Amino acid sequence: MPELTLKQATIEYETFGPKDSAHPPVFFVHGILVDGQLWHGVADSLGRSGYRCIVPTLPLGSHTIPVNDAAALSLPGVAEIVNDAIAALDLSDVTLVGSDTGGGIC
Repeated sequence: MPELTLKQATIEYETFGPKDSAHPPVFFVHGILVDGQLWHGVADSLGRSGYRCIVPTLPLGSHTIPVNDAAALSLPGVAEIVNDAIAALDLSDVTLVGSDTGGGIC
């Protein structure tokens, strides 16, 4: 799985759909104690419909890469990770989709 090294943490992420999609990219944000797998069905379906979908695993309890910066584990810290991931992946006009705590982070 690809990894994205940000100033606060390194996160794993998956992409679905074409990189050169005509649609704005969709960035999925999961909640506490789950990971990006929560979104696989939806992201795969949207990807097959031509949307570029990015599904990260954020440091919300089910991540596998340790985070050394405790501030990154707060909800504002995870929101900053989401923002920095979008910038690092050079995404624009992004649609954020969140579930549970991920909705609040969005």
